[in-house]
Amino acid sequence: VRRQRQMCIRDSYGVNRTLLNKFQENLARDEYNNVAVMLDITLHDVPKVLADVLGGERTSEYISWKVDNDTVFEIVRVYLEQILPLAKKYGCTFCIELHNEPEIQAAKYDFYIPNWQKYLKEKYATINDLNAAYSSSYKSFEEVLMPQEYSEGRLYYDYRLFIEGLAEEYFQKLYNIVKEIDPDIYVTNKYKQDLIARENYKAFTSAPIERGINFDQLYKWNDIAGCDPSAFLQYEPYSLQAKLQWYDYQSDVAGTPVFNMEDHSIVDGRNMDYSERLPAWYNANIWQGAMHGLSGNMIWLWGRSDQMENGTFNNTTIQYRADLMRMTS
Repeated sequence: VRRQRQMCIRDSYGVNRTLLNKFQENLARDEYNNVAVMLDITLHDVPKVLADVLGGERTSEYISWKVDNDTVFEIVRVYLEQILPLAKKYGCTFCIELHNEPEIQAAKYDFYIPNWQKYLKEKYATINDLNAAYSSSYKSFEEVLMPQEYSEGRLYYDYRLFIEGLAEEYFQKLYNIVKEIDPDIYVTNKYKQDLIARENYKAFTSAPIERGINFDQLYKWNDIAGCDPSAFLQYEPYSLQAKLQWYDYQSDVAGTPVFNMEDHSIVDGRNMDYSERLPAWYNANIWQGAMHGLSGNMIWLWGRSDQMENGTFNNTTIQYRADLMRMTS
């Protein structure tokens, strides 16, 4: 499956015809070669070229804008109105991925404060009602700040419901825009693996309870249950069992095909790992995925070895892994 990553919008909603024509050429080639296309539109890249239009409402996460900014949906609509008719014309595109590993960490950004205060005022009629629930003594709703770190109290519980509500409304709007333009194309998003204990997440990534992504709510706005769970040999937090549990969970909740759109099953790195157990383990990763509801898989990494910067991905580049290809083919 070829993953298309084409940006076709200039500042102030203009269309970049050069990239649009290149996108069309890619689709024509893929159709000719009978290649199925998963259209990865990487919406998190758009604000980088439209920063002035969005003002200061930008974030550092993969949802890199304020999710209730109406300008965002205008931009997305213009973008999709250009690319989706071409995808339909060539017929090789089977689905569109809107977001990669989305997060909404509202507590990091002051522009979410009005949303937070509105949420609290709607949930608790008076500040006295909130104080009774929190066992607190706030004088006004304006004093109630979003928590900056995880805790097990009522405040964090409300914050979690708040950001999950933002996420659901956002993905519903995106889904509806896509379906208005092309009712037939499948929609998906690539969600992180969430069946790992919070304390085992690496320092650079957030735990699911902190990022507003609740698949129990969001599956309704996905025709394919997209994900990118990882599992590595002899690394317990990212075990194969946890990975397979995520496939089971998504298929049970959504009742739709599950696609791993970025299957990390070997640790990235410059040093090659040719341990004797790895090919058999890698093979188990593939066939057990199918046994646990996985319908499609994009193995990381199908990049060309001579394009890998500084050899960072050598250990996972397929051209270097004849041992794994022989086992799994």
